[in-house]
Amino acid sequence: MSEAPVADPAAGLAEPAALLDPYSLFGRLRESSPVYRSAFLDSWVVTRYDDCAAVLRDTESFASDWRRIGEAVPEPLLSIQSLDPPEHTDIRHFMVDAVRGLDPGMLRERIAAQVRARAERLRAAGEFDCVSDLTAPLALDTITAVLGVPPIDAAWFLPVSQTIVDGMDAGIWPQTGGPAVQARSELAEYTGRWLDDPPADGLVAHVAAKAPGSGIARPVLLNTLRAVLHAGFESAGRLLSNALVVLLNSPDNLARFTRADLSLAVEELVRYVTPVQADARACDGRRASAAMSSRPARR
Repeated sequence: MSEAPVADPAAGLAEPAALLDPYSLFGRLRESSPVYRSAFLDSWVVTRYDDCAAVLRDTESFASDWRRIGEAVPEPLLSIQSLDPPEHTDIRHFMVDAVRGLDPGMLRERIAAQVRARAERLRAAGEFDCVSDLTAPLALDTITAVLGVPPIDAAWFLPVSQTIVDGMDAGIWPQTGGPAVQARSELAEYTGRWLDDPPADGLVAHVAAKAPGSGIARPVLLNTLRAVLHAGFESAGRLLSNALVVLLNSPDNLARFTRADLSLAVEELVRYVTPVQADARACDGRRASAAMSSRPARR
């Protein structure tokens, strides 16, 4: 493993320039210190693709569930995103079965109709804000269509969602952690009302129908629905916004995008402008060190 640089580069993640362009910082880390101990984050930082993939796949050495290393995890954080096998396997299979029960053709038609209607309204307006008038409401329309639930009050939902997003960087700004846990709890309570009075179709309808015999704890189900709602909104909305910036700032790439194979072009945009820049795992230091040291060095 490499020694940390004299100036901990992870501390620079809080700087405005790094927030606008984290890739330059990540590139320097891959070259100089692809695996190092950050005093600022109180954790190891891994930046090479192969190493990151190895960490994410090795659930024995690197845990999503921080209770495995003795950390107290508030109940609002226990979801499909924060559990390890076998608990994670159970809820993942349950949610995959629910997704398979959806009618993709009907969803495509419903979402396409929403996109056309919103585009026509914005065209008539003549001038609009791409995020607040297009990508954010479009993402919220889409995830509610997938879930099969009624429209959500954006004035209430957006601040709650942003609080959760802020808390994802609690390693950099610790004061955001507590409010984010409370916001997750508030959103999970909201999704619980869906299960108590489920819609006729959509993902929530399938979850509600199968939940009684699933053996999955209700808090985990509610938190997982909360995660689907939140990730479906935030990840999709921010991805669309980032993609618009990239394409509109480069007319040549926009023209190439319109001529390309759509599925491949979208996959490349997801890779290039992903809104998720980092993830965290808990580990036993000795096991993790052995796991990473056994990997061949690559440049």
